Amino acid sequence: RIVQRYLDSKKGKVDLALEKVKKTLKFRRDMKIDDLITAFDHCNENDGTDMPETAVQLEKHLSNKQYFVQGRDNEGRSTLFFIPRLVNGHDNEW
Repeated sequence: RIVQRYLDSKKGKVDLALEKVKKTLKFRRDMKIDDLITAFDHCNENDGTDMPETAVQLEKHLSNKQYFVQGRDNEGRSTLFFIPRLVNGHDNEW
């Protein structure tokens, strides 16, 4: 689905769409998007210690209002949103 969106946004220019896909994958890797799903699963709720690095960074972004939580997905997990211009390293085209 994402590839088709990028192809559409680049008016069918495959080389430009491919570059956009690569940037998106790099961003997801750099931001550890897949780790966010379980970031707070094993945190000690009493004193905040034992937090994985992803949870520490996520908490920082939430407190700086770079990310925000709104609603839940089909599995009951909180959904996380961010404003691209507020996140360092994000593609300025967004």
